[in-house]
Amino acid sequence: GELLTIASTYADNTAKLLQYLPRIAGATSAVTVCAVALFLIDVPLGLVVLLVTPAVLLLLQLSAPRITERVGEQQRLVARATALATDLVSGLRPLRGVGAEGAAAARYRGASADALAAMIRLARMQGVFAFVATLLTSLLAAGVAITAGWFALRGWITVGDLITVLGLAQ
Repeated sequence: GELLTIASTYADNTAKLLQYLPRIAGATSAVTVCAVALFLIDVPLGLVVLLVTPAVLLLLQLSAPRITERVGEQQRLVARATALATDLVSGLRPLRGVGAEGAAAARYRGASADALAAMIRLARMQGVFAFVATLLTSLLAAGVAITAGWFALRGWITVGDLITVLGLAQ
């Protein structure tokens, strides 16, 4: 049971990785096109995107080891609970024979509670990560838009350039 749970979890994670690869390629292409367009409109705006975007991504990447650790812990505890459930079901008759089904069920409840607690910790961490990622990328887009607005007010870029920058910032 434990081996099956780990194998299916790894298969799910591999499928997720294959889903993310095209997204990464698309995001990289989008940032490149936006940076080039911003360089054509105004070099400082292009530099902001080219320098700040990788900084934001590196900042977000700092949390990856902790999230990976939590995922591993959660997988280990779910696998343990699954293995206990499998053992409990397959050995129910002998357990009843010696009157130990209550102790075995209590052991499973403890393992299940540990797995649930690990899953909740992981979900909280992923929620905080999603919030921080959204906040930082929104601040980056707002910073580019505000800078472009200031440049437009100063007459350094046209209104058309401002509209283009606002579209690109999103």
